[in-house]
Amino acid sequence: MILCWNVGNTHIGIGLFENGELKFRWRFQTDTSKTDDDYAVVIRGTLLACNLSVDQIQGAVISCVVPALTPVITGTNRKLTGHQPLIVSHELNTGLQINIDAPQKVGHDRIANAVAMYQKFKTAAVIIDFGTATNFEIISPHGGFEGGLICPGLRIAAEALFERAAQLPSVPLEKPARLIGKDTTEAMQSGIFFGYTEMVEALIHRLKAEVKRNYHIEPVVVATGGLSGLLAPEVPSVDHVNEDLTLEGLYFLHQMNHE
Repeated sequence: MILCWNVGNTHIGIGLFENGELKFRWRFQTDTSKTDDDYAVVIRGTLLACNLSVDQIQGAVISCVVPALTPVITGTNRKLTGHQPLIVSHELNTGLQINIDAPQKVGHDRIANAVAMYQKFKTAAVIIDFGTATNFEIISPHGGFEGGLICPGLRIAAEALFERAAQLPSVPLEKPARLIGKDTTEAMQSGIFFGYTEMVEALIHRLKAEVKRNYHIEPVVVATGGLSGLLAPEVPSVDHVNEDLTLEGLYFLHQMNHE
């Protein structure tokens, strides 16, 4: 089995693949105060609860966008498996041409998403990753990672509103029952939710037009990330939703770089 770590700013996603199939997935809160021993205890207990043994893990790959946690998770993986994990970077064999100004600065999760997208579809694509930030990535028909956009995530945008407007309360981030709110809570929910999904839809239209101008092909649009299940159904231009896209990309990277 191959252990895939997707360490984000808010959550750590972990996937366990066997023969190319995602067999198990878990999600934990990202905590920079935890040590490698702390994480090892949690992961070992999770594996045991699923009747799994660390001896079944034959390799591992880590994507981490929290630099302080890279050595911690690397240490955790070594303690669990005895193996040095593969660390995602632009220097790996990705099967892509990374056509941006500073490839060494591109987020590991963005690389993993692009790899999974191109391996699965082999065509032009727009990827939207709904996480702490909302990332838009553009893939050319011939496997070029052409860059994209990074927007404040839904929670960040909402929290800014709660913090900066003294008379506006914190409200649950969920789809409201109607567009026109009849009280402050409904009005805020509607503005946050529908305002955000309309922004995403408008950006997709502009990105698709740009891709068609440059490559004369209609791109596939795929949504992923922790909030994709909530937001993507309200974005008509999204063709597919795959919350496991990053984990799948990590698995592909491991296989492409495994010796």
